Amino acid sequence: TWIEQTIEGGFSNVFNGVAHDGTGQWVAVGSQGEIQSWDGIAATWTKETAAASYGGSFYGVAHDGAAKWVAVGMSGEIQSWDGSAGIWTQEATGGTNFYEVAYDGTGLWVAVGSGGKIETSSDGSSWTPQTAAAGYADAFNGIAYDAGAGLWTAVGSYGEIQTSPNGSDWTRRFPAGGYTDAFRGVAHGSGLWTAVGIGGEIQTSCGLLCGGPVSISDTTGTIAFNEVSILPAGTMDYLLRATISNIEDGDTITFGFDASGVVATGEVSGQSLSVSG
Repeated sequence: TWIEQTIEGGFSNVFNGVAHDGTGQWVAVGSQGEIQSWDGIAATWTKETAAASYGGSFYGVAHDGAAKWVAVGMSGEIQSWDGSAGIWTQEATGGTNFYEVAYDGTGLWVAVGSGGKIETSSDGSSWTPQTAAAGYADAFNGIAYDAGAGLWTAVGSYGEIQTSPNGSDWTRRFPAGGYTDAFRGVAHGSGLWTAVGIGGEIQTSCGLLCGGPVSISDTTGTIAFNEVSILPAGTMDYLLRATISNIEDGDTITFGFDASGVVATGEVSGQSLSVSG
């Protein structure tokens, strides 16, 4: 059962993002620089004051589990707050929009946005631009982190999926079914990634820690740099390049993933197999 809440100040436009600090406080952000906070107890949410009289849209907000909130928005806006009374602090402004921000629980913030925008920060205040894989220059709409595997995943327009172990080095992944509309968000839990998008699209993946059988049918001989698409049950496609020597028609190759990518070596009926992402 859902209960409608009361907010301070009569705001009636759009809220775009909401987050929880893990202990009791909520923060919601939206258009016209709107920020509202709630302790989970009071009858009314409290209107907070954005820094620098910011009146653009905030699109995403996250908390570090300790003392800092970070909100991101249009025109490169980044603001932070320590949860106490007073206004937020403007950390950055200018440039293309940010659409989402996330924290890894150990010291790294990642914010993503339009134009393939990725920026990282160790403190939520100083931000460093990063480079998306494969020259991607459209919007990233969602970002999330899997602490178990130490993996970031960002999703965006045209079915874009990219992963990174550190927020700096990004690798393009491939959605199932040739999906080319925009993914709007991504989350991780219970060992599973879930991405959602336009057209009622929902795709799931166990990420880089899963694998499955790949059947290759070809004439006896050598296949060099063959494009192999695998789809373990309930996961997204991954496009691999395999150098496979001396296989027989209908041989089945089984391999898995580790935290850094695909396993580098394996065997096919005693023959050599090397695979790279």
